[in-house]
Amino acid sequence: MFPQGGVSRYGSESVGGSFIFLSRDGARNLIAGVDSLTFQTANVSEAIKSDISSQIGVKISDADEMQCIHYPRRNWLMCKVGDVIYNYNYTPFYSRGEVNPTPYGSWSTFNTKLAQMKCYFVRKNGDLICAGAGGKVYKYDTGSYSDDGDNINTIIETGWLTLQEPQQSTQMKCGHYIRTQFEAGTPVTYTITATGDFSQISTDTVTVTAEGVGQVGFAQVGTSPVGGARILDKKLPLRWKGKQFKIRVETNDTNGPDIVTGFTIYGNILGKV
Repeated sequence: MFPQGGVSRYGSESVGGSFIFLSRDGARNLIAGVDSLTFQTANVSEAIKSDISSQIGVKISDADEMQCIHYPRRNWLMCKVGDVIYNYNYTPFYSRGEVNPTPYGSWSTFNTKLAQMKCYFVRKNGDLICAGAGGKVYKYDTGSYSDDGDNINTIIETGWLTLQEPQQSTQMKCGHYIRTQFEAGTPVTYTITATGDFSQISTDTVTVTAEGVGQVGFAQVGTSPVGGARILDKKLPLRWKGKQFKIRVETNDTNGPDIVTGFTIYGNILGKV
């Protein structure tokens, strides 16, 4: 692991044919060629490097507060730093008889009760067991959509977007509508916010509820609505102005499951500024 080095005795995990470890600059993948006598490492947390590396710097004197946990059931590699989990959601691929994580995974952060556990253990059957304060032991993924009874606040935020190629993004744009594609099995309320320009010259917010639908084998009669549609495909007013914009989708409830499939933005490209 030279020259970066590991930062914690608990900060490493095996994911298929890859060895992931926590270093001062984030999560790294240790790579060794079959016919090579040397090793190489690549930073798999490049997308969140500044955030995770700064948190590692804060906890470097308390190394046992940094851990890596591999949860294959969800294709998660969780990097716990203090009371925050930086979660790498990878897509596995097979090569030469080995399972390896693709470099095109996504990162998210958890700062709820799951991140406040002190010890994690994945059983042979795939169950994730967590040990928390007061000697309590928890089982994760029990079929509910709450955090031990508490709401789960979920935020999805895009990077800065344009309605044209970024290299040509010198024109002012105006957004008018958003068409969402949300899939929900039970009623889930989404708050959608648009922010225009780096200087936030405009913002707008709209709230919408995906009603969900009862299905045989999915919900029980009398506990969920029957009929309707699982897909919310609705055009909603959402106005913003700027050379670039970002979209933020937020939920805060105990309902699920739901999938944010995508969205379509309707707007105009104006003259150059």
